[in-house]
Amino acid sequence: MLSQAAESSTSIFSCAVKRKEAKLVAPSLPPPVKDGIYWLSNLDTPMMVNIVFFYESNELSNTADPVMVLQNAVARSLVHYYPLAGRVEQSSNGKFQELMLPSQDSDVLAEKNLDTNMEYAHKFVYTSVGESKSILDQRMLAIEVTRFKCGGFCVGVSINHCMCDGIAFSEFLISLGEIARGVPMSIPPALDRTLLKARDPLSEIAEIDQSNSNVPTAHDPSFDDMVSSFMCFDSNTIDLQKQVVDEGILKTCTSFEVIGAFIWRIRTTAFCMASSQLTKFEFAIDCRTRFCPPLPRGYHGNAVVSTCAMASAGEVTNRELSYAVGIDYLEQTRPLSTSTLLASSWCGIPFHKADYGWGEATLFFPVGQPIFGTGAFLAYGKDRKGIKFVASLPSLAWANIEFLLQQHTNPEISVEMATVNLRGWL
Repeated sequence: MLSQAAESSTSIFSCAVKRKEAKLVAPSLPPPVKDGIYWLSNLDTPMMVNIVFFYESNELSNTADPVMVLQNAVARSLVHYYPLAGRVEQSSNGKFQELMLPSQDSDVLAEKNLDTNMEYAHKFVYTSVGESKSILDQRMLAIEVTRFKCGGFCVGVSINHCMCDGIAFSEFLISLGEIARGVPMSIPPALDRTLLKARDPLSEIAEIDQSNSNVPTAHDPSFDDMVSSFMCFDSNTIDLQKQVVDEGILKTCTSFEVIGAFIWRIRTTAFCMASSQLTKFEFAIDCRTRFCPPLPRGYHGNAVVSTCAMASAGEVTNRELSYAVGIDYLEQTRPLSTSTLLASSWCGIPFHKADYGWGEATLFFPVGQPIFGTGAFLAYGKDRKGIKFVASLPSLAWANIEFLLQQHTNPEISVEMATVNLRGWL
């Protein structure tokens, strides 16, 4: 089964690819655009985000072409999500806004036929050889369908982050699937971003002062050997950690908090930081219900802000895990160095519910270039209650992490294994 093979290994498989010409997909009706400019808030940052979804073969595979299904659904969905048919531009004051272009120059749908197995993961998402790499020249949305001989297929979706955050992205894909299946949209998009026009500025901006420290940064030549790897924690392991933390100074904690605190702790130890060195764990929180008044259901835009917990390396590594779990949050900037872990959680985002008629996705994962200092929390296990942490770190740091796990847990457990017993690290 394709999803099992993709889940069990991160190695590269050889394959023969027959690529067909990409096709522009226009909205099925003209977008309701008046002045040609769609206002973006300061939370709408231009950058490309790629996700690949795998679908199993079923009885529909013999009668329907997923390429045509997606192509028709995209055309109809752009009537409701018309900003996705535009381009991003930069105003004279440096702020990004979106310029609406004619409908015939809107979206990209590319098709591939694979003769055998998949190759690089990034080849499942659309890239145009002739296009500029500038974010101003990128299309807002691109979809690539890769079909396999078994009847299954994968859908690689590339979207500009200035259009939506993870929640809004998943709602768009769910709506796209509902349109493909001919059912009403469960969450119609709310496109008025001027709701965020009058928000207050950040109350506090803080950075870790590294002027007098020898903490390596992302540009340090010793970090040339970057490795992407992961640690997985099943739901039983997470429940165990919650119980232990609850016995300490905290009464309750979430799965993200307890595993995030553990990752922060072991990562700090792996980089052998001085006890006095400040470290921080930075992540994003959804503010849809925190605004006054709350944003409407289906708000299609970015509504997350960056927050972080900060403490010295000694406090994170030497005190009990519940201390790291309970540290207060501060709004922060993002200096990428060994002292900063910048992570995003996808655990509660229902990407898997995107159903184009073949059922929900059996597997999905983000695709992008490894960035030092960043990581992602993904839902893990059949119950989707476990957590898989994926990150890019120097190979020496991963080696240190694996050594630390072996020292404090079962010696046979490695970073790449499915479950890590954390009891010895509490």
